[in-house]
Amino acid sequence: YGFVQDGKPVYPEYSDELHCKEAAQYQPGLIVRRGWDFGLTPSCVFSQLHPSGRWITFDELNADSMGIDRFSDQVLAHVAANSYGAKFEDTGDPTGEARAPTDERACFDILRGKGIEITGGEQTITLRLESVKWALRQLIDGKPMLQVNPRCKMLRKGYQGRYRYRRIQVSVERYADEPLKDDYSHPHDANQYVATRLFGSRVKAAGVDTSIEPKVDRYAKRRHRGASAWA
Repeated sequence: YGFVQDGKPVYPEYSDELHCKEAAQYQPGLIVRRGWDFGLTPSCVFSQLHPSGRWITFDELNADSMGIDRFSDQVLAHVAANSYGAKFEDTGDPTGEARAPTDERACFDILRGKGIEITGGEQTITLRLESVKWALRQLIDGKPMLQVNPRCKMLRKGYQGRYRYRRIQVSVERYADEPLKDDYSHPHDANQYVATRLFGSRVKAAGVDTSIEPKVDRYAKRRHRGASAWA
């Protein structure tokens, strides 16, 4: 997991030694909280909030050049193959409510048609990032509140620095306002929708200013994710 870092890590609070644990496993009987990101590089991240307050992310599923119809079938098959239980809470990119120009169905329509009762997550990137950072900083009985299983390879590498702010000036360190949109951003976006639902109110109560929305390169985002999310 060593690599040459190019850019600034989004989560400097993360320690692989502390936060990445084999013990971060699925626990039967608890709600499975799935976070979804769409586009042609969709992601689904699986986590649970334990009675102790610990937030365990135990699995992820990612795809490339695949629309939500086929991807959701893969997610459902993955759930069945791993016996992940019957209680789910699904949160996704709120743009999934929009319909494609060539299709009357939105991503949310497709998922709901398969029994996945998804709701839109928080769009504000500042609140999403701060919700994850809040969980990264918390300890429960001397151990990290946030734990991720090593099988979540993309999430893990993203936490270690692959999910990053792009350097835009070399002579004087300067970075983009929003994390780089690439393969590592999709599972982290999916994860943030769950984090905001779980911890967003605590972040706001702590007085963190989440009202500032950084400038977003919407064209670059569309260019990476593909022109259509409904293929």
